Amino acid sequence: MSRVYKKWISTKGMSIQEIVSITIHSPIIVVTDNCSVPSMQYPYYDCNDKGENVKMVYSYPTKKVIAYMDIPNIAEDRAYWHGEYTDGEEPKKDSEYLICCEYKNKFKVGYASFRKGKFYSHTMFCENDKIIGWADYPKISDEKYKSLAS
Repeated sequence: MSRVYKKWISTKGMSIQEIVSITIHSPIIVVTDNCSVPSMQYPYYDCNDKGENVKMVYSYPTKKVIAYMDIPNIAEDRAYWHGEYTDGEEPKKDSEYLICCEYKNKFKVGYASFRKGKFYSHTMFCENDKIIGWADYPKISDEKYKSLAS
């Protein structure tokens, strides 16, 4: 399955194999059947004892994921990212952002608040001096959420 960025993808009718192929690339951005606020998660699948009624879920108690959005790898898709590793651009407004950090010689994705010219990381592995890229945090319109939830 090819990865699609900046687009919400419905999880309706997905197989266990499709869910597993997506979740091994974790994390992804998800919205659930009871919350339209996008959240970065490491989801997994759930089904009945016969392998039926497959759904993408996360958390306990489980929350059903109705749509997801892939997060591009900064090394593979620089067009999505800004910052030191790509174009040197800083955020123009105080908001929430996806961040990419170099951690133990690997790129890791997290999220941070940008306030008064500085990132405040919400991710344990990422210190501010290790942030090499940032991207706008995905949002979902009310209309899109309603169409996915129905």
